[in-house]
Amino acid sequence: KGPDGRPHEVMVMIQDLSDLGVLRRSESRYRVLFERSPKAIVMVDPATRRILMTNPMAVRLTGRAADALTQMRLEDLHAPGEWERLQPRYASGFAERSLGAMECRVQGLGDQERLASVSGTRVDLDGQDVVMLEFQDVTDARRAEEALRTAEARLRAVVANAPLVLFALDAAGRFTLSEGRGLQTLGLKPG
Repeated sequence: KGPDGRPHEVMVMIQDLSDLGVLRRSESRYRVLFERSPKAIVMVDPATRRILMTNPMAVRLTGRAADALTQMRLEDLHAPGEWERLQPRYASGFAERSLGAMECRVQGLGDQERLASVSGTRVDLDGQDVVMLEFQDVTDARRAEEALRTAEARLRAVVANAPLVLFALDAAGRFTLSEGRGLQTLGLKPG
């Protein structure tokens, strides 16, 4: 409008929306990947460490509702002693725009604690620079590994002290394993 209040020119903006459908489909695919990821995904503001967004696996890992998680900061996911250990690694990863995989303990409700492998990278979330952290729950795998080590140690102790000879041969007939107290009778040593 000019000084007299009358329109003097009109500015028209035309936007091509023909690819809007493609954009919507792409966004839908990424949302499905985020929602159905087998990893717990937590979007964090790197400056304040405030949790901005989580997926259903993060809810499962922590035992907290999504809205409760978005009221927390990253350090709230870890016990105080664990945060002291992790904070320098997180700070370094945030500064370098990428956090290499590291194991950590994630604090759940009450005294529930899960062991996880966490890694992260900087991403754009609706125009905001954030860190996307991916937590892979490894609690059950570590328990299974420990149970296997314990069972193997027990079996070795039983075989080493039993008055028998346990051996294995390869396809060529070579001994690949020899254990048991019965080897002493033969004047041999285990292995």
